[in-house]
Amino acid sequence: MSPQYTVWFVDDLPRNRATFETNHGNDFAIKTFSKTSDVLTRIHKGEYPDALLYDIFFYDTVEEAERVEKTIADLAENLKKKQLSRLVCTIILTQLVSH
Repeated sequence: MSPQYTVWFVDDLPRNRATFETNHGNDFAIKTFSKTSDVLTRIHKGEYPDALLYDIFFYDTVEEAERVEKTIADLAENLKKKQLSRLVCTIILTQLVSH
């Protein structure tokens, strides 16, 4: 068996940490953190992962983070719908013009 690389994953949402560990725990030695300060403490003690992955936005509470992520997901969904309707119109117009 090849050695497992250590991956540290930092995210303020418990759901994201659990999902990451579920998705990648069989392939890597995963350690998750909810705060960047916990990672810095380990680094200052001379501990280092093979890879460090982290969210770039951290909020004061999990509730606030969940609210912001839902808002972003809703915005993304609306943009997808708008883009899809533009694509359909473009295809229809292209077909009409080419005939």
